[in-house]
Amino acid sequence: MVSILAAHGGWEESDVKWASRWDTYLLMADDQIHWFSIVNSLMIVLFLSGMVAMIMLRMLYRDISKYNQLETQKEAQEETGWKQCHLEPCLLWFSCGLASQFPLFLWLCSEDYLWWWRSYLTSGSSAVYLFLYAAFYFFTKLEITKPVSGLLYFGYMLIASYAFFVLTGTIGFYVCFWFTRLIYSSVKID
Repeated sequence: MVSILAAHGGWEESDVKWASRWDTYLLMADDQIHWFSIVNSLMIVLFLSGMVAMIMLRMLYRDISKYNQLETQKEAQEETGWKQCHLEPCLLWFSCGLASQFPLFLWLCSEDYLWWWRSYLTSGSSAVYLFLYAAFYFFTKLEITKPVSGLLYFGYMLIASYAFFVLTGTIGFYVCFWFTRLIYSSVKID
């Protein structure tokens, strides 16, 4: 038996069992799809993706305009290599966190609490893209003809991809761990 809030403000007993209280909302009598929910979700995803794209384009435009204003070759040489990575750790942390939080939310909603390794693998899987891009770059841009040089290239790229996998997987795991602790710390247990 479930108690429901009546129109006069008091609680009344109901004939609906506790286990089946959501059946009227979850079960559909006809085969129609909830188009409004689908379109709403799609619009939210497009809006948020557009916002992220706008932020990235603004940052890219700012960086390009800054580098176009370099006056001498000496200044250009000072701003190469690892010094150009000043904003990349923030963007990497943000993208790994988002890429692993969304599946985590879905796993927790379906009451699947074995998310630990999945969160690690979800954001760490971007290393596969890195290795595939390195292979694409090798075959299209580089002019390496000797097998030993190719073996060295792919060996080092495999090591770099593995390091990237460990880095992004760790970031994704810790963001999911923090997110889960934040969610469950707000739950009050009587």
